[in-house]
Amino acid sequence: VTHELRTPLTTFKLYSEMLAEDMVADPDQRKKYLATLTAEATRLSHLVENVLAYARLERGPARQSSEHLTVCELVGRLAPRLAERAAQTGLEFVTDTSSPAAIAKLEIDVPAVEQILFNLVDNACKYAGPEAADKRIHLEVLPAPDPVRFATLRLRDHGPGLSKEAARVLFRPFS
Repeated sequence: VTHELRTPLTTFKLYSEMLAEDMVADPDQRKKYLATLTAEATRLSHLVENVLAYARLERGPARQSSEHLTVCELVGRLAPRLAERAAQTGLEFVTDTSSPAAIAKLEIDVPAVEQILFNLVDNACKYAGPEAADKRIHLEVLPAPDPVRFATLRLRDHGPGLSKEAARVLFRPFS
């Protein structure tokens, strides 16, 4: 985590000092530096949100904010943000809510589901995007064992996948 924090902070410091001291005269180069600062700010914000979410999980059960809505409504609400993230790396975000399970009205912690799906899409953008022959990320609603109480969402990309080594440590904290 400290390494992940240092990288954007170092970029912030270096680029902001250079811009403040008028060391970047070329307008196109200034624009690139500002775009990099914006991207690093987004990355840093996302990392901080993940650390805070992990800290909340470590503290134990918390009060959930839940809403009653259909899975289809949930996907419709979250899809624009996920599609925007995918588009940033040249990927297309595709949803399939044709399953009968999509109309089940459930009690859903929308921010928690959004954080999980955003992390998965973000990972697909970082690790699958450049190498994937198929540039789509699919979010599908699948039938669940108890469709009155649960829904199954499956997010797929077409990247190279994880090595056996990476798969072994995948669910360790901060991996």
